[in-house]
Amino acid sequence: MAAGTTVFDEAYFTGGTKSNYQDYEREAEAAIDEAFMPSIRQYAAAARPAGRTPSSLDVGCAMGFYVERLAADGWDAHGIDISDYAVARGRARGVATLQVGSVSELPFPDARFDLVTAIDVIEHLDPDLAARCVEEVHRVLRPGGLAFFATPNYLDNAFWNVFTPGFTDPDKTHINYQSVSALREAFADYAECHVYGHTPFIGQFRAADASAAFTGRGLDLPLVRSFARRVGRRMAWRLLGRDPVYAAYLHAVAIR
Repeated sequence: MAAGTTVFDEAYFTGGTKSNYQDYEREAEAAIDEAFMPSIRQYAAAARPAGRTPSSLDVGCAMGFYVERLAADGWDAHGIDISDYAVARGRARGVATLQVGSVSELPFPDARFDLVTAIDVIEHLDPDLAARCVEEVHRVLRPGGLAFFATPNYLDNAFWNVFTPGFTDPDKTHINYQSVSALREAFADYAECHVYGHTPFIGQFRAADASAAFTGRGLDLPLVRSFARRVGRRMAWRLLGRDPVYAAYLHAVAIR
């Protein structure tokens, strides 16, 4: 039995003992629709070819929520995950194009997909496996195809690494945090790669509350609280939440 099938078992997705999920299947859909589907649809539109059915793969698909949504948008959408439990739950929900497998050897031919997504995946992989995953995604993408990786921003985000130095990630399977520079290096063999900050939920936008900590340490950072007061907290979130200094997530968008 592969290690992932025991680590990412039912207990990982329920109960909050192995992760921060109390009930992933119940909680995930609303969060996915708010946090990531707008970005995925934006990149899917850019990757969509003319004149034929577009194809996509979600790496680390869990129960297939992204696969389900892209299929509804007209994509030939597939998903792969190491978790027997998650894939079985997804299939039980009617998402038939999910399969169990490893990112180290994606069971698809070369140049198969127009779009490959990996949301909340790379932080679970040790550095060697993460590098292999990026290579495999490159292999299965068509020339000109688009890869979209999203990962928590614990290294570049000043809220985590300055204001809350004692922060402990509740998910013990997060073993490989990424920075902007690390992501750019990871995708160096792609034709191009861009890394963006993203803060999907306004509740994650903590930087406005941290400005005193920033200035108290002599850091040359904006007085975020004053900015938020002038333009409004929601507008500040939308503007500053894209900056890796404040962003809760990093998005790596790479072209094959």
